[in-house]
Amino acid sequence: MSDTAIGESNAKEQVQGDNIQAFYDLLNSIEQSSSDARDKGTRFENLILDFLQNDPTYKNDFAKVQTYADWAQEHTDLVPNKKSI
Repeated sequence: MSDTAIGESNAKEQVQGDNIQAFYDLLNSIEQSSSDARDKGTRFENLILDFLQNDPTYKNDFAKVQTYADWAQEHTDLVPNKKSI
């Protein structure tokens, strides 16, 4: 492998490592700011919703991205117990 290819590979690994660390930092922030498990789940769900709607890799792959609560409101015939939504 050439020195240029090795340098590019190392740079790519560094970016991936930085992205992974940023994701873990986001998860930690969600955990620290959440009042309970349900709040933590809702915050995580909103994080993923924003990611799928805005990331260039995924934003054109889905016609509609929504939270479970929003989906359940549109599909009341499919949700057996919507009291806790």
